[in-house]
Amino acid sequence: MLALPALAAANAEEAALTALMQRLAAVPERHSAFTETQHSGLLDVPLVQSGTLYYRRPDYLERRVGGRRAVIDGERVILDDGHGGRRELALDDVPLLRAFVVSFRATLGGDLTALRRHYRVGFVQQAEGWRLRLVPRDPRMQALVESVTIEGRGDCPLRMILLEANGDRTVTEFHPLRQDDD
Repeated sequence: MLALPALAAANAEEAALTALMQRLAAVPERHSAFTETQHSGLLDVPLVQSGTLYYRRPDYLERRVGGRRAVIDGERVILDDGHGGRRELALDDVPLLRAFVVSFRATLGGDLTALRRHYRVGFVQQAEGWRLRLVPRDPRMQALVESVTIEGRGDCPLRMILLEANGDRTVTEFHPLRQDDD
């Protein structure tokens, strides 16, 4: 008899997660300003960057910081330094970037199947919002990434915390923009 409340709570949590993924999937594109703070044992002070992020379903992600631009289109990464220098590589060539991209694109796209393929997914629904905690399944990725936590409200991710296996941490705050804000 005691197992019934726990089962009901697990079913309610799964239903809330599924509903969140459906809300996220319903948004075809997003444009956000962001502030990213990197905390590293190698740095005396955190490194802070600001810019914009653009996402378009299913797999396009563009990040701009100053004149620099990084585009992830499918499995291709295009880096433009803003001074005519351009470099193209495969997403698999940069494992830490892959962890960020898979977790973020799958979350924004509402793709719970992809999230579960690559991560153990923890979910908490709270009155003020929601939190996904993603722990890599692949041992090679576990050597780099301890977890990715994405927090949000409604259909809007507001914060992403990438915790590396070495203890370094990157916190990214997102501020949704309307198309005419940029």
